[in-house]
Amino acid sequence: MAVVITVPICLLLAVAGLAMYGRAEALGDARTTRAEVGLSLRVQALVHQLQRERGLTNGLLGGEESFRTPLAATRKRVDTALRGMRHEPAVADVIQRHLRRLATIRAAVDKDTPADQDTPADQDTPADQDTPADQDTPADQDTPADQDTPADQDTPADQDTPADKGTPAGGDTAGTTYRVTVGTDTADRTATLAFYTTAVDALNAVDPVTETATRADRQLRDGLAALQELAAAKESVALERGLLNGVFAEGAFHGREYLTFTEVRATRVAALTRFRQVATAPQRAALKKAFGTKDAQRATAYENQAEGAADGSALRADVGTWWDAMTVLVDDLYAVQQSVGDDVRDRADRLSDEAELGLAAYLVAGTLMAALVAGLAAFASRSLTRPLGALAAAAHDVARHRLPASVARIQQSPQYQSAKDQSAQGQSAKHQSAKDQSAKDQSAQDQSAKHQSAQDQGEVLPPAEAPDDAEAQLLGGAAEIAEVAASLRQVERTALHLAAQQAGLRRNTTESLANLGRRNQNLVRRQLSLITRLERQELDPDALAELFELDHLATRMRRNAESLLVLAGQNPPRPTTAPADGLEVVQSAVAEVEQYRRVLIAAVEPVRVRGHAVADVAHLLAELVENGLNFSPPTEPVEVHGWYDTQDDTYCFAVVDHGIGMSEADKERARARLSESGEEALLTAPTRFLGHLVVGRLVHRLGEGAQVQLFDTPGGGLSALLVLPGRLLAPAQDRSATPPPPARPAVSALLNGFRAGVARAEARSTQGVSS
Repeated sequence: MAVVITVPICLLLAVAGLAMYGRAEALGDARTTRAEVGLSLRVQALVHQLQRERGLTNGLLGGEESFRTPLAATRKRVDTALRGMRHEPAVADVIQRHLRRLATIRAAVDKDTPADQDTPADQDTPADQDTPADQDTPADQDTPADQDTPADQDTPADQDTPADKGTPAGGDTAGTTYRVTVGTDTADRTATLAFYTTAVDALNAVDPVTETATRADRQLRDGLAALQELAAAKESVALERGLLNGVFAEGAFHGREYLTFTEVRATRVAALTRFRQVATAPQRAALKKAFGTKDAQRATAYENQAEGAADGSALRADVGTWWDAMTVLVDDLYAVQQSVGDDVRDRADRLSDEAELGLAAYLVAGTLMAALVAGLAAFASRSLTRPLGALAAAAHDVARHRLPASVARIQQSPQYQSAKDQSAQGQSAKHQSAKDQSAKDQSAQDQSAKHQSAQDQGEVLPPAEAPDDAEAQLLGGAAEIAEVAASLRQVERTALHLAAQQAGLRRNTTESLANLGRRNQNLVRRQLSLITRLERQELDPDALAELFELDHLATRMRRNAESLLVLAGQNPPRPTTAPADGLEVVQSAVAEVEQYRRVLIAAVEPVRVRGHAVADVAHLLAELVENGLNFSPPTEPVEVHGWYDTQDDTYCFAVVDHGIGMSEADKERARARLSESGEEALLTAPTRFLGHLVVGRLVHRLGEGAQVQLFDTPGGGLSALLVLPGRLLAPAQDRSATPPPPARPAVSALLNGFRAGVARAEARSTQGVSS
């Protein structure tokens, strides 16, 4: 047993250790990538400033003296960026090799003006202020790690040789002191442009991000490739700006300048093509926007003008306008470059965070696994056999005794037998209806077959015989595990059969109620129509009284049929669209109860109930009045009141009886039944309280705001309050503006005639008995 447990656990721990090692390695790569991406963005910031200095320098050498002041500010930003790169091994060598003579070049450009002293004409004008693209970003600022330490000071071996010094003072190429004079030396425009271009190309070629750091993430790899291609395209645009800046300042191409111009444009097109292949859709959209500005279009016009001067013809162009337009384009490309760089940095940060979370999760999982292994190794031998034996015994008890007993108890309960009787009646009604409606015969048979199938599935199968104890002892643990599996299967079968029985029972109950209700309603409707025709044709008062009594009984039967439909969740049985007076609604409700003589219709304030709610309100009031009549003495009346609550914009009907009342516990249970509208309440509620469920479902059907409340009647009895919200009330009818409706017997008149006829019938019956 120990070997069986120990070997898999050791293998699991070994796999977990390898996984944690891989996560730790991934975390190291992610952190390295994040730092290298930050360095790459700082290099591009330095390149941007060098490109600007190159363009201004070339324009100044071409004769445009207005560039001298912004050139001085740009040199300061270049010096600041160079100081930040001094301690970066990936770029320090490039700076040392390609920017060592930067001070000499600058001094040659400034030979006529001391670079350390600004004349009044050299003061920055508002137009010369730094644009947002020229401001130092946080990545360009010197960090504490960038400050010179004693170990970073130049040693004698690092000092400039006489050949490297542009002045007697010399100077560090990455330092801040570049403003020196060079006597009568002059700077050649082509050589100066080549110097800056070589340095920018060398910096763009620096790729501090290692290949191993990006090979696992394609998105990061594509982002870095897009950043490099955009840097090449931006360099081409900036180089073109500087080249044509000098050409436009001098007025014509000289030497190889036109050939350089065409090569630069070809390089830009190729770089932009490669950029679009690896860039994302938002990045391509940003690039398109940068080349779609008015300044970019103006620069294109100048480029087209320069293309036509290949023969060395004179060029007449505003150097300042060309510089401004191209500077805006370069700055826009730099903004796109920064956006791409931000995307790459965000991706690197996300990979680093994911690696940290993954490593933390593996560490936590490894710790928990080690704790689990220790506990499992200590208690495995004694916690295996004994729990399985106890589990098998408990499973046998559930499968063979407790669960079958519960099923039998449910089947023998009165509620279960009543539901079965209702289901049988529903099936009988289906077969009876099939004789009258042949079109529904096949559907009824199919439904009956479904119910029979559900009952067959719900039958509880006899439990399997218990295995021989001696065989279980012989097989040991294997037999116990097999017993557990068999017992669980038996429990599952029993539970599923019970659930199938319950589902079939509920379905049969609901369908039976609905079918009985609909059929009874149709029969009663036909019966009422026939009685109405007989009442219109009959002239004998005695026979008319008998017909009135039949009419009353049929009306009560109709309410019972509608109650069945309500319990089955069917639609309103008597839809109407015309609003009705509140008094007519009350009279209609009273006409549907048995002991209507005991009902006293007290003050009912005028109100009109909307047509779609009339049937439900009348049915609801009839149920409440019937309940009050059943639970009050025969000599006590049941009162019906109605009033309008202006404060809450509701109308209230109160049904007041003076009977035996209800205890607080009974009232709480009644309120619960009035608030329940689900199928579970129908199946569990006692049959003598089904009227409460009918009321609850009718209130639920009336919608939000409708409610029934129970209160004690002063002096004994119970009062039921029906509250109707304002949305169920129709506006008051304007009797002066509305013509009177066609003459028809009013509800009250019909009710009075009905009562009179019943009274005569009862009197005649009494005389017959006495004689």
